[in-house]
Amino acid sequence: MIYMKRMIFEMENFGPWEIDVAPTVYPPREDTELLCRAISRLEGNASNAIEIGCGTGVVSMALSALGWSVLSYDVNPYAVACSRANIERNGFERNVIVREGGVGEDGWGIPDGTKLIVWNLPYLNPPDPNGPVLEPIEEASLTDLGDGGWSEELLKSLKVRNNDDLTVVLLFRTDPISPSSPSVWLMSGWSCRSLEMKRIGDERLEVFAMWRTGSGSKEKREEICDSAMDGVIHLPDEGWQRLIVGDQLSGRGRRGSKWESIPGDLLAS
Repeated sequence: MIYMKRMIFEMENFGPWEIDVAPTVYPPREDTELLCRAISRLEGNASNAIEIGCGTGVVSMALSALGWSVLSYDVNPYAVACSRANIERNGFERNVIVREGGVGEDGWGIPDGTKLIVWNLPYLNPPDPNGPVLEPIEEASLTDLGDGGWSEELLKSLKVRNNDDLTVVLLFRTDPISPSSPSVWLMSGWSCRSLEMKRIGDERLEVFAMWRTGSGSKEKREEICDSAMDGVIHLPDEGWQRLIVGDQLSGRGRRGSKWESIPGDLLAS
């Protein structure tokens, strides 16, 4: 027999929700509230979202309360059962579907039409070879990977799809530094912005939103031109267009001011 711990989850904008927490399932904590607070700040129309690592289902219920249709994943079968029961008990079963699985698992994929991905990333350090380890189910749910972490694994899985309309919201441990880092997304052509941050003990947790810079449109580059400001006028009138040049012969700014540059300067419009 599995003994459940029953608790009430309530914070600004969400709850109160009565939930059960099964053994090996991560319960709602301060990082859960931090993530819920961050997603409540998102603007735009709610549509289709994915939560990775749904645990007790609280974040998926918060997304549903904000109007999202949610597909939730967890590699822990106890978490899947726990989420399904909690979601049904609190009346969110019409807008939330829970499946067993996750990034890198067989059958993993992002359905077409997904506009939002949310993940409270595992941020425990990978165990030392000779050190103590968690139970396998807890290890998969709570421990980060080395060399880029789960964050980079998610990023790799997104390279096979068009992400122009996708926003990814991830909770990182930014102090001490974890293998998962928002810098990997920046280096891959994504923009990111910190939405929420909180220090808990000796750890700093931070929620970032990531999206494709310029909706995925590439900048145009030229070695030399008369003026970047004049040149950008001739670019297509769609999306976020920008021009980067190595040198300009007659650069100018507003009100006819002259821009002079030396090699190594960033010249763009």
